[in-house]
Amino acid sequence: MPFPVPPLTATMPAEGRVDRLSEHTYRVVKDGRILGFINKIDELCVVSAGSDAGAALEVLQTRDFARAVKELQNRA
Repeated sequence: MPFPVPPLTATMPAEGRVDRLSEHTYRVVKDGRILGFINKIDELCVVSAGSDAGAALEVLQTRDFARAVKELQNRA
């Protein structure tokens, strides 16, 4: 079953937004701050916290995209 991902830029009021940077990479932003990145590898989401994709620390692996976004928002 395909796994739902947001469109190129999906606005989520109050929670911030998720920007689709490429086919497999998403950036989670809240209050103008980059909370982290989500890399989708097949059905797995690898969540990294931090504002720099290259230096971000991996914090979670999950198959649930919404949970991945929520995890970054909760860490803020």
